[in-house]
Amino acid sequence: MTEQTAVVLLELINLKSFVPQWTSASGESSISTEQVESAVLLANNKLLEIGIQQAEEKLLVTYTGGQLSSDDVDDSFSLRNQMPDIYNVLWDFCLAQDKIELDCRVFMNTSEFKSKAAIIKENKVQLVINAGTLIDSACLARSALPKSVNLMETSKDLMDYVGRDRYMLYDHYLTNPMPKYEIICLGGTFDQLHNGHKKLLTVAMHMCTKKLIIGVTGTEMLQKKKNRSMIQSLEERMGNVENFVHSMRTGTYYFLLNFMLLEHQLLTAFNPRNYF
Repeated sequence: MTEQTAVVLLELINLKSFVPQWTSASGESSISTEQVESAVLLANNKLLEIGIQQAEEKLLVTYTGGQLSSDDVDDSFSLRNQMPDIYNVLWDFCLAQDKIELDCRVFMNTSEFKSKAAIIKENKVQLVINAGTLIDSACLARSALPKSVNLMETSKDLMDYVGRDRYMLYDHYLTNPMPKYEIICLGGTFDQLHNGHKKLLTVAMHMCTKKLIIGVTGTEMLQKKKNRSMIQSLEERMGNVENFVHSMRTGTYYFLLNFMLLEHQLLTAFNPRNYF
C-alpha cells in the first residue's frame, strides 16, 4: 500500500513552460500543437491520480509558475479554463480509490488567489508533487521549499505514461476564457461540502471581480426535503462555505446570506441591489 501524506500540494503542468520530450524513433521533434496540448492534459490527469494516491486528508491543486493577472490574454491554456474538468477528474479518481472524503481544492494561478507560499504555510503542506524540471521548467524546486516539506518529482512516471502512441485529443476550453462579472449571486444547501460545491464556488470566485453573494438554504426551506434530519445545521453549512472561500481567495469580497424566506419571496428579496 502506498504511504500517504496528510496534506499534499500538487502542481499541474503549465503549457507555457512545458518542454516536449516525446519524440519518434527517428528522433523527430516536431509535433503539432494539438499533440502537445493533449500530452499535457494526459500527463496532468496522471498527476491528479498520483496526488490522490498520496494525499490522506487534503489535496491542494495549482499550476506551475508564478501568479498571473486575471486579464492576461496569453493565459488561455490555464487553470481558469480547465478547472471545472479538473474537479470532475478528481471526483472520478476519488471514487475509484475509495477516497470520497478527501478534501480537494483547486486554486487558480491568478493574482486574486493565494500564492503557493501562503497555501503551503496556511495548510501545513507536507509534500509537493510535480512533474520535475525535466518536463516543466517552472516546477517548484527543492531549494524553494521549506525544509519541513518533501518534494516528489514524477518525471519518469510521466515519461513512461505519455508517449507518441498515446496522444489523445481532449475537449477543452483554450479559446473561450470564462467571462467576468462585477456581482455574482449563487445559492444552495451546501450540505457536506463536496467537489460539486467546491467547483461551483471556485468558478464563481474566479468570474467575480467585486462582490460575490452566497445564499445558504435556511432550516425553514428544508422542511420538505427528504432526510432533512441528516442535513448539517445552518451554522455548520455556512461556516464550511465561509472557510472554503477564505482559504482560496485573498481579502473578503463576499456576503453570506441565510435563505430563511419563503420560496415565493426570494425573487423579490434576493436582489443584489439590496446589499450594496
